[in-house]
Amino acid sequence: MKTIFKIFLLFLSCIPIIVWGQGNLIARQEIDTKKKNINLNSEEALSSSKEFIRLDSTYYVGWMLDGMYKYNHSADYQGYRLAAEPLVKSIQLLIHDYGNALENQYTSQENFSKNLPVYQDYIALNNALLECYNNTDQPDKSMDLLDQIDHFHFRKDYCGVASQRAWLYHRFRTYTTKDFAFLRNSIAENEKMALDWCHEGLDNIMENKEENDKWFGPQQSFGDQLNIFHYLALLLTYNKKYDSSAFYYNILEQSGMISWNNYGGLQSELGNFKQAYQYFDMDKNAVSGNMLKEPYYYLPELLVYKGDTKSAIQMSQGIIEANGSKPGFGWYNLALARDYLYDGQLDSCSLALEKADNFQEVSIGTTLTLQQYKFTSQLLKVQLWDKKIALEKFLHKNWWYSPKYLFTVFVWKIKQFIANYVAVNALSHNADRDRMVYDLFCSESTTNFDEAWYLLKGFNAPYFIHKYEQYQRDDYRVNIQKYFRLFTAKFQLLNNDKDEAQHNLDQIVGNPQVDTDYEKLYLARLYEAAATCADKQGDNVKELSYQNEFLKQYSQLVPFSDVQIKMQLQIQSDDAAFAKIIETGLRKTKIEWNEDQNLPKILISIHKGNDDAHTIELKLIDANDDQIGATQMLSIPATSDEPVSAVALKIFQIG
Repeated sequence: MKTIFKIFLLFLSCIPIIVWGQGNLIARQEIDTKKKNINLNSEEALSSSKEFIRLDSTYYVGWMLDGMYKYNHSADYQGYRLAAEPLVKSIQLLIHDYGNALENQYTSQENFSKNLPVYQDYIALNNALLECYNNTDQPDKSMDLLDQIDHFHFRKDYCGVASQRAWLYHRFRTYTTKDFAFLRNSIAENEKMALDWCHEGLDNIMENKEENDKWFGPQQSFGDQLNIFHYLALLLTYNKKYDSSAFYYNILEQSGMISWNNYGGLQSELGNFKQAYQYFDMDKNAVSGNMLKEPYYYLPELLVYKGDTKSAIQMSQGIIEANGSKPGFGWYNLALARDYLYDGQLDSCSLALEKADNFQEVSIGTTLTLQQYKFTSQLLKVQLWDKKIALEKFLHKNWWYSPKYLFTVFVWKIKQFIANYVAVNALSHNADRDRMVYDLFCSESTTNFDEAWYLLKGFNAPYFIHKYEQYQRDDYRVNIQKYFRLFTAKFQLLNNDKDEAQHNLDQIVGNPQVDTDYEKLYLARLYEAAATCADKQGDNVKELSYQNEFLKQYSQLVPFSDVQIKMQLQIQSDDAAFAKIIETGLRKTKIEWNEDQNLPKILISIHKGNDDAHTIELKLIDANDDQIGATQMLSIPATSDEPVSAVALKIFQIG
């Protein structure tokens, strides 16, 4: 009797479970039916996710819709972190219910077809979650997720596990196992792991090729290989294996799968700046959505090399306006700050840097990191304060006699020291400084060779003389050799090795091997250094010749240079009193005025309007009587209290 009673109780206890199970099955069937017609990016996805979770909170689909909707609408750290939570829950529930099915996904074509909808959801969920982790700099979680996917031993890798692992090792190469457990303890070891994972991925593709060909067709493996080739090309460029990198880029190009942005980076690193510009330009609108468009960071930099700072400013302003405050806003403002800096518009540069500093940038789909972002901003500030001080001294050659100007320079010197200290500290803690800074050109660097000089010139000159002599022996980038020679000569000048510097500079000037269109910044720095050296050597003829070339190549740099340029001044005006104010003010600048007809000259024409405002036309003429740049027009209102500063800057085509 007791036995019968126990069986009866057991039966009663099972009734709710049986009823609940049937209800659960019905709910899931309803969810699956409705899910088929839902766009994961639509508002319907969000409302449906709530409905599905209410119907059955243990089914993965509701959480999937919630997570995918949030992921598709994320544009910052908080958004991606919020999206990750339901994505994690959805994956856990999916594995709980369908783990066995996933393990048997490739055991037969029947199983593959039967479980395909769940398998596709699993792939989509993992790809989205992986991006959430990558975009919020959580590489340890990314690697754990890849390990979980790898646990199922899928014969065909739709998640790109091998290439994603390679990407993580490369992107976080400057960190060690103390930071993230999966990493090694040096950049070299992490780079080796990245390359090893690429090769392991290729091996797995070939190992499974025969079976996968039967299921998916004879060309199925090629796309998987191209995915890994994409990362191999990137890694080999960073590791300076340029021939091997070009080999993979050639395959990618022939297959229509090349990233012109990455290939442009390779060309820039090799010193092929014209080609780099063409390739970056081809890819500038290749990506959409909430992602940094890297070409819009690097194209303005190439325009700065070209001396076309006005076009650089226009391009950066255009992408900032089009992009708004989405990811990339900070990087674009750093680019704009550089544009203004090399155009001599220091106040505008400062404003752009402030906007970049106040924006929380997200590194989406790029190897560029927050560490690089902060370092770039700091390095631009180092140059900004250097130029602010130089400009004050340029406008007021006897600045040290004026308490006002002396105090201004003193305050800015303190700010320059602080900016330099922060940048030097960041450099000393950057394990990748050889590649990112000392190499002068690297496709993954976010600073340029000239910005590197502003930082390195304060270091030990003999050390860098030796270093850049070593580069000349070991680095086989033909188009970059002249930059190493220039840096060697400039450090020799700092070390007062005048004869050695003169010898190096004479050699470079005699055989410049430059792209005269895209290397104006290089030429300007070359002639600036040569003029400085000639001055130290007392060679007046060479000094004047090099000053003239410096002015021709990049006039916007002249007011901020240590070179005291010699020029003629010619003024015509229908307002003698105002002309006298302008002339007196200009003669107080650092320009060394001289009536020698063989010198460059400034032609100023002043016209007074009916409203007492003045219209000024300025022409900059070189020593050969050729005009430099376009005629500059300037309007000075009657209320202006600093007309001389405006004229002095406009002479050199600033603003």
